Amino acid sequence: MIRYLESSDIDPQQWDRCIAASDYSTIFASFDFLSAASDTWGALITGEYESVMPLPYRSRFGMRYIFSPPFISRLGIYSKNKIDHALEEKMIEMIPKKFVLTDLVLNPLHQYPGTTTHVSYQLALNQEYEELKKQYNENTKRNLKKVNEEELIYSQDVTIEQIIDLFSNNRGENVKLPKHFYSTLLKLSKVADQQRCLEKKAVYDLSGNLLAGALFLHDFQRVWFWFSGRDQAKSDQMGMFHLIDQWIRHNANRELILDFNGSNNPNIARFYHGFGAEKYEYPFYQKKKNGIKMFINAYKYLIK
Repeated sequence: MIRYLESSDIDPQQWDRCIAASDYSTIFASFDFLSAASDTWGALITGEYESVMPLPYRSRFGMRYIFSPPFISRLGIYSKNKIDHALEEKMIEMIPKKFVLTDLVLNPLHQYPGTTTHVSYQLALNQEYEELKKQYNENTKRNLKKVNEEELIYSQDVTIEQIIDLFSNNRGENVKLPKHFYSTLLKLSKVADQQRCLEKKAVYDLSGNLLAGALFLHDFQRVWFWFSGRDQAKSDQMGMFHLIDQWIRHNANRELILDFNGSNNPNIARFYHGFGAEKYEYPFYQKKKNGIKMFINAYKYLIK
């Protein structure tokens, strides 16, 4: 039997046990992480938490809609057992009709028809650093040759707030993200930090100027290049190239996958691919009720 529960009625321990036992276990679907990402969420649950499907939602104009919260990279169905098409189809069909719109990023195990695909890049780290470096493309190798390692400091001495500010004061000036994106990121980062899943890295020049910073999120056997920022005025010092290269150097020859967490943007995708990362696709599911055209037209404003 499939039932729908609000998060306030969910047993957090049973929930997290199901997520951990899934073939695609992830921190993004953990109870605490979901609760930090979305003030309101519910879930479809089978049996005694044999399978679960988190459904974060918001309400606007008196209508409820399911969305993928910012910085939550993968959701979908999680199960202690193998997920077959029948279960997948049944759970998606059981999404409550009270939700007029569903916009949900799914994990790569989903095979549900009618989904569109997003792109990410991942790098297996189970080789020596020199072997991994051979897979860098010529542009990345050329930019790393410009790096003067004696003038750059690779460090973990950086705060979450410094990295967020570095982004918001540079690229953030162009993309104009809503303020609540940053507050959500800060809240999620502190949850991850408390769980010792967050790694903060930075590159400084000898004068102590922060050139690049990144948050790496450790997630079972996968590490996400989760959020980053760089000083665009000092991009000629190749701080971000140096940061990623040094992180790979320090984590080489481990049974880990570095997931660059995107991107559909071809320029960013080219940057990630330059470190030898391989492209993969994951599904995005959208469903909307008939007769809500005005709501859909206004949807781009709902995240603000």
